[in-house]
Amino acid sequence: SNGEGDNAAVHLIHFGLDGAASDDIKLGGTDANERAPHLASIGNGGMLAMWEGSSSGGDLVEGGDRKIYAQVLDSASGKSISDKVTVDGSVVGNRYQALKSFPDGSVAYLSKGKTDTSVQVVRFFGC
Repeated sequence: SNGEGDNAAVHLIHFGLDGAASDDIKLGGTDANERAPHLASIGNGGMLAMWEGSSSGGDLVEGGDRKIYAQVLDSASGKSISDKVTVDGSVVGNRYQALKSFPDGSVAYLSKGKTDTSVQVVRFFGC
């Protein structure tokens, strides 16, 4: 970051069994300000990475000019299994998402709903 909240990037650091960092994988990179990553087990050997991004710097208000991104990675290597996707614009992210992995390999989390008094469940299914 440049100290103003701009140019933030999301990195996934891969550590070997010996504890040494062996790879620095940059996720996203298409927005000027990407942050708030979350990880969860998905499918068979996959890892769902989610983060938010915006073209604006600094802290953004809930429901502001933010997009939520998701990508499935190999849990052993961190390499991409899927392309990065933009989650539907009605899904609002936040820095405190609680991703929940289920026995069927899917992942879900709660998002603010389309009204001030509703929530929605966002669910991803493994590759």
